[in-house]
Amino acid sequence: MVKVTKIIKNNEFSFLLLFVMALLPISVSSVSTIFLSMFETSILNFSFLQWSLFYLLTSFTMAFALTPTTYIALVSGYFLGWISLTGLIPSYVLASLIGFYLSGKLDKGKLLTYFSENKKIGNVIENLKTNELWVIFFCRISPALPFAMMNVFLAFMKVRMKNFVLGSIVGMLPRTLVSVWIGTQAHDIIKILTGKEEMTKSNLLALILLLFSAVGLYWLFAKAVKKYQQ
Repeated sequence: MVKVTKIIKNNEFSFLLLFVMALLPISVSSVSTIFLSMFETSILNFSFLQWSLFYLLTSFTMAFALTPTTYIALVSGYFLGWISLTGLIPSYVLASLIGFYLSGKLDKGKLLTYFSENKKIGNVIENLKTNELWVIFFCRISPALPFAMMNVFLAFMKVRMKNFVLGSIVGMLPRTLVSVWIGTQAHDIIKILTGKEEMTKSNLLALILLLFSAVGLYWLFAKAVKKYQQ
């Protein structure tokens, strides 16, 4: 049995990167909420070019864990409504690719190699990789798994680029639609971004997505373990 502390000690940089990618978006989004409230009128009058630059910028802020994807979707829904999906989805894809590429370069396969050296863990991971498209899908659809952290994790697991992009787009879509819808229903930018203006339906939808993701990931993991034991 491999001890968790030993795994972390031998892969300190990889786990530190995952930790930072999970926490950083929360800190930065708190500050930017104040900025959005101060310049709300000006943002409402943004031109097509300004919104295009906004989504290009957010591709990098999401990739580097400066802003959560849910936060950007809420802002998009509030200011633009459903038309924001035309800029939001491409920015998600670009952010995913940036995060995936850079994380792979930083880790250089070290974490996957370390796991592979342990026969039990290595076989389970290999079995999971036979269903990697589903693994990516269930990771992306969960509201509880940070976008940037999943970019890092999936890059460390060396999933195929084609499956990464497809699984990310399809998995992120339900979360995105829910967040944009919440944004369209909001009456105050501060309340919606700080969670003070929540709706029962939106919370229920988020819970359904979370449970769906948890059940899916458990099923894939159990299947991978069972296949190894055969």
